[in-house]
Amino acid sequence: MKLANFNKCLTLWSLCTLAVCRLAADELGQPTPFRAVSFSTDGKLLAAGYGEKDVPGGVVIWNAAEHSIVRQITGDIGVSTVAFSPDGRWLAFTKYDHPPEV
Repeated sequence: MKLANFNKCLTLWSLCTLAVCRLAADELGQPTPFRAVSFSTDGKLLAAGYGEKDVPGGVVIWNAAEHSIVRQITGDIGVSTVAFSPDGRWLAFTKYDHPPEV
């Protein structure tokens, strides 16, 4: 899979089939510039962080196969990084100028 953030939505390209899939930011209620993305090790989940240092943000977790939101976490400032643990059971993320959260 290849990822891009055009028109403030997340776009996925399958490198095997060249199929294009968009994970619509309008599900979040507004166009959203994503800053960080991470697939779980099994490829089933995709986490994306959004927002900026002085703009509210959060993390959205999608079911990659069904293109549906599994969970959304919102906060008062943007998320700069996201990462799944090697076993895929945990997601860590950092907000701008803050320590990581798990």
